[in-house]
Amino acid sequence: DYLEFKAVEGLYWLEMNKDDENNVELSRVPCSKNDVFGTKLLAPMDKRRLMKFIQVSMDYATKLSVAEELQESEIGDDSLPDSEVQSLNERHLNQGRSLARPQNKAVATDELKVLQQFIQKGNMTFDDFLSQKYKLSPKLRSIVRYALAWETEASSTSLADGMSSLCRHLQALGRYGTTAFLFPMYGSGELSQAFCRSAAVFGATYLLRRAPLAIQCKNKKEGDNDSDMAVQGILLSGYKAVDGSYEGGQE
Repeated sequence: DYLEFKAVEGLYWLEMNKDDENNVELSRVPCSKNDVFGTKLLAPMDKRRLMKFIQVSMDYATKLSVAEELQESEIGDDSLPDSEVQSLNERHLNQGRSLARPQNKAVATDELKVLQQFIQKGNMTFDDFLSQKYKLSPKLRSIVRYALAWETEASSTSLADGMSSLCRHLQALGRYGTTAFLFPMYGSGELSQAFCRSAAVFGATYLLRRAPLAIQCKNKKEGDNDSDMAVQGILLSGYKAVDGSYEGGQE
């Protein structure tokens, strides 16, 4: 009721110009099929390889989604028929031909099995998989890792973590616009203002110009480390850490 959001219209990739190291190039990251086929960022062969990899990634993400839906029925992931993957894809029709798998394309079961086998082995990084299995160029691997899978380190993450992050991003594309991101219509300052209004309505205390130093949490069930966590208190000043707990100076 207090906020209006707008879809981010595009993501951009910054890279050094090969011909002139003093100049950089800013290119739009392809977030839809039209972007992939129309971009000058990738060579024709790279475009084909990217779409093949993205389609397999979406099938993998869809298979995981189906497994979660069927958990209540006690059906394991290994017993999922390919028709379940296809039917779920048909229910997820996104706007603007986003990078979701085409609904009229058969599920690549062999590619899915290979991907799952590599993930289960756990001995390959995300970058190595892109290079060895799909023969992606160094430039395209960087785009997939940093612009689509949102890696932040120079060394690549594990294949399982990379695919998890990539699939989460791909499944969010096209839901509200071209990209997967929303931004407050009038800037990020609206977030704190909206929370302040909500706090007043529900009787919460809103402190201005006071940054919390720490948030104390505890398990809802004593002695159970796997239980949900609950906020016990907020420390504002004068604390010190002792064996992972905070003492003194609680206001």
